Amino acid sequence: MRKEECRRLCWSALTLVASHTAQCSAFHEEPLDLALSNPSNYALLFPGEAFERAPGHQQASGQSPKESLHPPRDESWTTEERAKFAIDAFTETRTIQDALDMHECNLDTGLMYVCREYLYNTRMTITYELRRLQDADSAGMPIFNRRQAEEWLYYQDQVAKRVKLSVLQLGEAPGHLLSRRPFQVTWFSSQVNICLALWEYDRSLMSALELAKTFLIPLDVLIALWPCPAQRLRCDELRHRLEEACTNAGIHPPLPADLTLPPILRT
Repeated sequence: MRKEECRRLCWSALTLVASHTAQCSAFHEEPLDLALSNPSNYALLFPGEAFERAPGHQQASGQSPKESLHPPRDESWTTEERAKFAIDAFTETRTIQDALDMHECNLDTGLMYVCREYLYNTRMTITYELRRLQDADSAGMPIFNRRQAEEWLYYQDQVAKRVKLSVLQLGEAPGHLLSRRPFQVTWFSSQVNICLALWEYDRSLMSALELAKTFLIPLDVLIALWPCPAQRLRCDELRHRLEEACTNAGIHPPLPADLTLPPILRT
């Protein structure tokens, strides 16, 4: 029982730190230098590591997968070396994507959507880095092309539909997605910000604004459940930006929070 509690504590801590760094990336902020953000600090086996360490298993390298997640931050790397590393990483995301596409079981699981989201976010980061290496003046260019943006919006819309059920059933088991996970507030604020960024890069992507309005609802719910002045301020800023964007696009702005909160949270 104690080992299981420790395992869950480790993965929950990792999830919390990952949510923080993902939010910082979405808002172009420098993340905190946390020890928990370094995978090598986790004395916990990743899936498959126990098998790799079993007697008789031949492993090409003794390096742990956790240790290989972060490349050495060597400032002496040349531009060519950095570009090669980025291309290799991009190729790896394609391999993982192909493996996901081969699955025919459990296609409707939330895990599949989360995996695809991580892949899209990784590709965004790699593409941004490659453009930065090629031309410093291109740093402000969009890191999505339209096809990638539409794919991202499609998969996130599936997530939004699941979350909507949680909002409507907040006091029941389906609502535990929100009522028992306060750290999800950073994820939802990141999604709203990414949707706004997509629309700002391509103002014909009206679905990005609609998705932002959808994600704003669970964000309001989480802030009502787990009050935090800093997150409330960020949510208000996002709502103001979204209202301006909707006005400029000629569509209805998001509804006030007091109209979208479930009855159990209305005062």
